[in-house]
Amino acid sequence: MTIRVKLILILIVVAAIPLAILSSLAISVSKAKVEESLHNKLDHDLELAWVQFYVRGNQMKYGMLQAAAERYIKAWVASRDAGALRVQMEEWKKYRPYVDIWMVVDPEGRVIVRLGSDKMGDIFYHAKIVEKAVKNKQPVVSPELFPWDVLREEGIDSMVGEYGLVLLVATPVLDDSGHVLGVIITGDLLNGDSWVPDSVRQELPKMQMLIIQGNEVISSISGEEGSSVVGREIPGDVLEDFAAERVHRSMEIIEGVPYVFIGEPIRNVDGEVVGFIAVGEREEEFTALMGSVERTIAMVAVLSFVVALGLSYIFGREITTPIKILVDATRRMSEGDLRVRVMDRRLRGDDEFGELARSFNHMADEISQAHERMRQAYEELKGVDELKSNILANVSHELRTPITIAKGTIELAMDEEDPEEKNQLLKIALNALVRQDVIVEDLLEAAKFKKDEVKLNFKKVDLAQLINHVVGIFEPVLDEMGLKLSVNLADDLPMAKGDPQYLKQVLRDLMSNAIKFNKPGGQITVEAKEKEGMIEVCVSDTGIGIPKDKQDKIFQELYQIDPSPKRRYGGTGMGLAIVKTLVEAHGGRITVESELGKGSTFCFTLPIWRNRDDEQRL
Repeated sequence: MTIRVKLILILIVVAAIPLAILSSLAISVSKAKVEESLHNKLDHDLELAWVQFYVRGNQMKYGMLQAAAERYIKAWVASRDAGALRVQMEEWKKYRPYVDIWMVVDPEGRVIVRLGSDKMGDIFYHAKIVEKAVKNKQPVVSPELFPWDVLREEGIDSMVGEYGLVLLVATPVLDDSGHVLGVIITGDLLNGDSWVPDSVRQELPKMQMLIIQGNEVISSISGEEGSSVVGREIPGDVLEDFAAERVHRSMEIIEGVPYVFIGEPIRNVDGEVVGFIAVGEREEEFTALMGSVERTIAMVAVLSFVVALGLSYIFGREITTPIKILVDATRRMSEGDLRVRVMDRRLRGDDEFGELARSFNHMADEISQAHERMRQAYEELKGVDELKSNILANVSHELRTPITIAKGTIELAMDEEDPEEKNQLLKIALNALVRQDVIVEDLLEAAKFKKDEVKLNFKKVDLAQLINHVVGIFEPVLDEMGLKLSVNLADDLPMAKGDPQYLKQVLRDLMSNAIKFNKPGGQITVEAKEKEGMIEVCVSDTGIGIPKDKQDKIFQELYQIDPSPKRRYGGTGMGLAIVKTLVEAHGGRITVESELGKGSTFCFTLPIWRNRDDEQRL
């Protein structure tokens, strides 16, 4: 099967997968938006339901506040004139027929007079609401539960629900000096009363509202098509959702029609749950909208697939040949042919392929030169010691890794039909080649120190400024890896004597190691202070640490803690050796303290700038 046939087959698959993912994502986003709209609608409906729930309570509160301010009412309550108060309550009831409980109690909650019966002197059943009204000298509105035998004493015979849920209002009657003379108690029994749900239905015609006490509906819409469900039991899982203020779906209690409900607890004056308010919308309105969205997305996906397939076929032909050329060259390079170069005219443009070809040729030149230098170095170092005998294995590992990465990604790009994905893979290969160049430069830098070709230019150095500059370079890497950085510089830190260029290199190498061997979410600390006539700089991390038996070897040239080819952390083993050489060339010394699993601290010292005579060139 030819590459072109394979590419066409892959294009079909690759074009389908992103479209499937995008379609699924679009459906998920649309569904989330519909869900959000549903939740917002239910929250609004529930807010309106609560307003209507307390409408009559507020009517009773403001009506009784006005009455309690009348002097004759105050006089009758103060004198405990039950007859006059009874006549007055009968008059009030004409204007508020929905009020089911009428009574007046003294500040201790003893009944002075009740409209439902002639019983007097007993303590009102919910004495706490009286106590709160007396204490605050303000009306209290609270939904409370009553046993039916207590409600019968108030002349109420309804038996809907296990208990009676009454919206109580306790209005204190105050004398001119502000002392409480008594409390007017009014209450609206909600069981079997559809006024609240019907009021909400007038504002939202398609909405269903329930008032629940225990596990039974005690109030619901009374109107259209037998929609009232008073007396219907509510499943336990639904009540659990309402108690947690969660949305409950497909609650099929209204003529078998699925609804989406949300509910909240009704709490009494003590904060105890005495029932629930729930509002719901028909689920079919939202499922119909979601179905329409899904059909539209499916049509767009099919059309996009056809267009993407055609365009991919056209551009795929232009990509196949350059990829094959690059793959062949990479394969020959990996097989050891260091003379191979990419010279095809189709790879001389300014696009990614042309850039990759030029980078490949540059890499091949560098590898050839590095290979020759390594061969010479190997001859010079042969037989020195066991550590240096491993140089070719270590360096070869570091040099071949980018080549292997480049080869693998280019092979993947050859089988990839999506142009953007191909470009991404080619950029990965290019980055690997750049890494190859960095490794070669590292080895060349080490060679300079080995041959004493580096001369230090001592100057007066503001070490605090230099440290902040170097640390700032690593901030993007620290953010990307989730590492925390702390810089603690002494306020009286003196000026240092040193070569700024190479001091920056020392700090960069120590910071790189602190990042490289750290743990996700770890800490890096940089400190500088004067100590024993020198300046001490310390770089600490919370990383993997260094074994005790290897801490005195890490500053040796080419030393690797893990010498195996498959080691987790790369590197040439020259970084700390260079750091030690530079620090000692400045007249300082470097030390390390480390514990496995807890991290490492590298400290080095530098001389303090004393006078202008210290400035010299070495």
